[in-house]
Amino acid sequence: MVVLERLPITVTPMGGEVTVSNVRFGEHGVAMTVASEGGAAIAIEGVAEMQVGPGEQQIRVQQAQGENG
Repeated sequence: MVVLERLPITVTPMGGEVTVSNVRFGEHGVAMTVASEGGAAIAIEGVAEMQVGPGEQQIRVQQAQGENG
């Protein structure tokens, strides 16, 4: 399991190992590269939960803009 310190993100392998790289976090969302042997479950606290398949995946999650954004 990978827990990204200072970011509310958890990446849990679904089989084998998982590597997270190229993490970019800004005011409107987060982007990262996730490489895994058997897929992974990704949880971004209060924003999203998703599963990705095996191999290298580019993940991008943007926060919804509020009425004032």
